[in-house]
Amino acid sequence: MRDASARILGLRASDFDHLLRAGLLTHAATACSGWDKRDVVLLYRQADLDRLARRRRLDWPAIHATPKGHHSTCTNVGGRAKPSLPASAQGLTLDLPRAPLSPDGMAAP
Repeated sequence: MRDASARILGLRASDFDHLLRAGLLTHAATACSGWDKRDVVLLYRQADLDRLARRRRLDWPAIHATPKGHHSTCTNVGGRAKPSLPASAQGLTLDLPRAPLSPDGMAAP
């Protein structure tokens, strides 16, 4: 649904990915693909897309005017670049408990 969400906003898919990495949008739910049940599809709410489209801090005319193959104006929207994840891992998170640290910075036994 990434490509469909990007089309709704009038963006290139790569610009949509930059907005995701910047934390300006997250998926609302997941679903299994109709073709391959092992594939997970990330779903975005229309209200969230509308809220993002109204965001004034983004230079929407410049974003919409950037042609395919040119450097995106969204690359550093969030203030600092975040590491890129492979498409298969985007949207997945793990909440693991943190072990307490000893004074030397190592995990306590």
